[in-house]
Amino acid sequence: RSVYVAVPGGLSPELINNMARWSDAYVASSAGDAIYTNGRLLCVHGIAGGQKEIALPHRATVTDELTGEVVARGATSLDMDVPLQRTLWLRLDWE
Repeated sequence: RSVYVAVPGGLSPELINNMARWSDAYVASSAGDAIYTNGRLLCVHGIAGGQKEIALPHRATVTDELTGEVVARGATSLDMDVPLQRTLWLRLDWE
C-alpha cells in the first residue's frame, strides 16, 4: 500500500494515524495525544486532557511508575483520565 501526499505540510496527525490504521500497524490511540512506548514503558502526555482509550500491543499488568499503583491487570487496553498538560509514566509487564 502507498499514499501520495503532494501538499506541503499535508501530513496532519489525523492523516498519519489513519494511514497507520489502514496499514494494520499498532496504533495506541486517536490522533492528537503524545504517546510513546518502548515496549516496557508507556508515556502518555495530555495535550488535550480528558478520558482516553489507549490500546496496548499485548496483554499486560500496568503500573504507574510515579506512585507504584497497579492501574490494571491482564489489560489489552486502558480507559484513563489524562489531565491536561500532565504526563503519565506507565510500566508494562507483559503476561
